[in-house]
Amino acid sequence: MDFSVRARNIILQPQTEWPVVSREKTDSALRVASYILVFVGLQSLSLMLCLLIAGDFGSSIGLGVIVAVGISGFTLALLFTFMFALLANLLARMFGGEGSFRCSLQLVAYASTPSWIGGAFGMIPVVGSAVSVLAGVYGLYVLCVGVPPMMKIPKTRTLPFTLILVFSAMVLAIMIGAIQLAIGNVGNTGNIGATRIQPQDFAKRFMVCAAQPPTMKNRS
Repeated sequence: MDFSVRARNIILQPQTEWPVVSREKTDSALRVASYILVFVGLQSLSLMLCLLIAGDFGSSIGLGVIVAVGISGFTLALLFTFMFALLANLLARMFGGEGSFRCSLQLVAYASTPSWIGGAFGMIPVVGSAVSVLAGVYGLYVLCVGVPPMMKIPKTRTLPFTLILVFSAMVLAIMIGAIQLAIGNVGNTGNIGATRIQPQDFAKRFMVCAAQPPTMKNRS
């Protein structure tokens, strides 16, 4: 299935799409990994673009910092996804499920779609943060809907499995976020052309850049 169709269906109609996913035999782990790479990559590119706008196209935030943040965000998002899939697979075995890594990867990848798409708007002032949070919450709902058909957990154990899985996802996300924040702080103190941008400054620059094309500045 086309990635855009799968993303649209899993977001708009998860209750009918998850059974379709569970019956697919051609959706290999490699194809799911490609899906992950595409959406995580788009989110990282969006983050880098927003930082570029916020930093006056490299004059306020060093290009090295922007690239480092983008690469680290991409890498950590991949790490989170595959670690979460391994954890889901392990928990499924403990709760009497089938314990298929392919199914676990499908569950985590497709349930993360709202967060990845919402995260692309995360750097937009005010609205972006709200969109990211709402997308993350909705992603948890999509995950809960996908647990029964994908993991084949006995009905009596579905609720505790889902609660533990969601809690584990939140803990893992906090850990990954702390690592990325630490990387960003190292970049800011590493003296590679970065200065801290206040939210109000970012809002002004974003609106100006959205209203008119950027012009190249002469550098001394």
